[in-house]
Amino acid sequence: MIGRPVHCENRSKQPGRLPSGRTGMQWRGQPMHRFGTVASHSEYTTIPSSSAIKIRTDVPLTTVALIGCSVMTGVGAVLNTAQVPAGATVAIWGAGGIGLNVVQGAALASAGMIIAIDLLENKLEFARKFGATHTVNAGSTDPIGAVRDLTGRGVDYAFVATGNTRALEQAWASLANGATCVAIGMPGSGEMMQIPSRSIAGSERVLRGSFYGSARSRVDFPRMVELYRSGKLDIDGLINRRYTLAQADQAYRDLAAGDLARGIIVN
Repeated sequence: MIGRPVHCENRSKQPGRLPSGRTGMQWRGQPMHRFGTVASHSEYTTIPSSSAIKIRTDVPLTTVALIGCSVMTGVGAVLNTAQVPAGATVAIWGAGGIGLNVVQGAALASAGMIIAIDLLENKLEFARKFGATHTVNAGSTDPIGAVRDLTGRGVDYAFVATGNTRALEQAWASLANGATCVAIGMPGSGEMMQIPSRSIAGSERVLRGSFYGSARSRVDFPRMVELYRSGKLDIDGLINRRYTLAQADQAYRDLAAGDLARGIIVN
């Protein structure tokens, strides 16, 4: 067995429904679908037993809830997908909720240089807090030139934690020979990136995707919890605002404005 559940071919083909095709819940006679086949903004939900991951009970659920998406996606891209070795140089395009966890993953991997790239200065400040050794404001500085100046030859690993295809092209152009670009963000359907064909074979660069941090949830979720408990993974620090359900609209406005590292909605 390979053990790659994120690529399960038998997962539900019907968004918002259980693997059986049912929704599991109704409201006034109508089926209630759930975001991500799990839930969104609800205190209780119905899930298949295969989706329930046992973790220890001495950790706050409002904190470890973040493992379920941004933490696992970002940290996993570094530790699972790319398997970044100690001393490697790393650049991250996008310092949002996922990008900050790529930064944390690179720090956990003992990367020699961690360069965070974003358009917003407050997000770059977040990145420095979580372990970025260098930051680049792509709104005022050419990120390709900046990365090459900092590393002297190009970066060993470039992670793109944004759905912007231009960022993918910049990350590819910033690679050293034999280096790897990991695409995490999801561009819009039908969007295309352009890279020089000769730069693939000629420089032995690698472009690969990372979906959900290449996670094996039953193994990796408890692993993230232990990293959190040991103080090696800062999840509490990601949460810079808390909201009630009645403030959900404001939470989304703050997210769109780039004011959040991570915000959580609690009842």
